[in-house]
Parts: sequence; C-alpha cells; structure tokens
Amino acid sequence: MQYVHLSKFDETYEIKSPPLSVHNLVIGKIYVDLGETGTVLCMQRPNERAEIKYIRRGWFSDEAFKIEGLIYKQMGQTK
Repeated sequence: MQYVHLSKFDETYEIKSPPLSVHNLVIGKIYVDLGETGTVLCMQRPNERAEIKYIRRGWFSDEAFKIEGLIYKQMGQTK
C-alpha cells in the first residue's frame, strides 16, 4: 500500500496496487503485466473510492494496457 498526501487540498489517499507479473523470462520478449483490481481510497471520506480493474494482456489478445473502473461517491452509489 502507498499513501499520497495532496497538501493543496489537505487530502490523503490510500492506493492498493494490483499484482504485477513478469513474463517470458526464458524465451521471447520480456514484458510486465498488471492484473486484477487496484483501489484508491480517500482517507478523509472513506465512502469515496475508485476501483480500477487492469485487464491482463493474454497470449492472443490485443487488449494490452486496457483498464476499466468504477468511482463510488457514497455507499452503493456508482458514477
């Protein structure tokens, strides 16, 4: 987990990164891939958070660097 403080706004954010994996260490071109879900949470307003889903590249997929996300402003309400 990482924490970022924005002094201009007096806000602190908790960032949970998704797992990182390295592929093709022995044969082929080495690349790094993110997968699963990461979360960004505002510590002053814990009901507000962003969930970012990183889509893994896959062998035959052209979805490299694709992400999807939801922003929760209040409990159960998405935007």
